[in-house]
Amino acid sequence: MKNMRLKSRRLSLMLVLGWACMIHSTGAQDLVDQYPFLKLDQNQLDFYGDSTIFNRFFGRLDRVILDGEGQVNILHMGGSHVQGGSLSHTMRTHMQSFAPGLRGQRGLIFPFTLAGTNNPYNYVVKKYGAWEGARVSVSHHHSEWGISGITATANSPSSSMSVYARNAEDAFGFTKARIFYNQCECAFIPIVNNIHPDEVRIDSLAGFLEVSFLSP
Repeated sequence: MKNMRLKSRRLSLMLVLGWACMIHSTGAQDLVDQYPFLKLDQNQLDFYGDSTIFNRFFGRLDRVILDGEGQVNILHMGGSHVQGGSLSHTMRTHMQSFAPGLRGQRGLIFPFTLAGTNNPYNYVVKKYGAWEGARVSVSHHHSEWGISGITATANSPSSSMSVYARNAEDAFGFTKARIFYNQCECAFIPIVNNIHPDEVRIDSLAGFLEVSFLSP
């Protein structure tokens, strides 16, 4: 069992680095021929000092993959490459293929369309009414920045939006969702108006509205 778990850890690391492994596997020379600026010999992880700090992470991966217990949360921080979602979605898809029936959460999404900028391809946002966007990367934009560094402000009480998966394989069933928003006295309170949640909770400290459903 020890050997199997050790093998699993190696496999976990390889899959977590799915993008790197794909480059180093078949077709590497084709990539170099197509993109001469790539330095594949530098495509590696460096563990300075001691790699055992990752043991807890690999142990939690083992529990999820081998025992079907617990969960692993991964925070991917960045700029436009995270906003576009290509690498994040690829890693999410590969990690969900670790074991049959393994299904992770979709994680944080932002309705970028409302702010006039690009969404990840796998979900679509439609807006209705007047919205105004601001981005922390634009020097003349000023706002109370939230977790995404982008804000979308509804300028009319009738403003609304909808979010849906572009393809069936990108759909994530859920029983709970949190909507983060500015809870100042001048702000609107968001409501879910197409379906009726079984429970609605507002957390004024963390700044979100949470809706819960008995079934996905």
